[in-house]
Amino acid sequence: MPLFFSDVDLEKLSETERAVAEERLDWYAHRYNFNLKAPREKINGQLKVISPITMSASFNPDDLDNLKSVCRYCIMISTFMHSFVNEHQYDDIGEVLYNSLGLRFGDGEDGVMAPESDRRISPDPLRATQMMWFSNLLSRTEYGFIERNEEDDINPKFVEGLKRYKEKIELGGKGVLIKNIESRTNI
Repeated sequence: MPLFFSDVDLEKLSETERAVAEERLDWYAHRYNFNLKAPREKINGQLKVISPITMSASFNPDDLDNLKSVCRYCIMISTFMHSFVNEHQYDDIGEVLYNSLGLRFGDGEDGVMAPESDRRISPDPLRATQMMWFSNLLSRTEYGFIERNEEDDINPKFVEGLKRYKEKIELGGKGVLIKNIESRTNI
């Protein structure tokens, strides 16, 4: 995946514009935990976001660990993390100032990035009501859990393995509860 950098030349901006652009870049780097100074690979002359799994044309044992790591990350983000974030929106369903499902407005100086104390960011009553309805509808799926295997599409040995290591995975209630891990994105 190519690394996207803004094509704005900071050197050509006024002092004020440059300060705003740099502040915005710092905010995005902090918000998304993105280290702009991290070493990056260039492949076919294009700077990439992450390092490739392998740089070798033949099998390398280290590549297998890299592949496992990428698979774990992809599975975690596309199942549990996605489901957890979306399925628990109802916990804060009435908080339209910070839990706005992208329906954040703002016609003040700071636009949509204004603080919650600026009521101009909140949706009007009709949109706020619709937002709460959609949030409740979309976040109450309760379907697709690995342990239940409702569609019989998960290898039973995988489910057995999860159950076998349940105590280690759940860390005495401080980790991920096996019964809450989903096998699909429901939204």
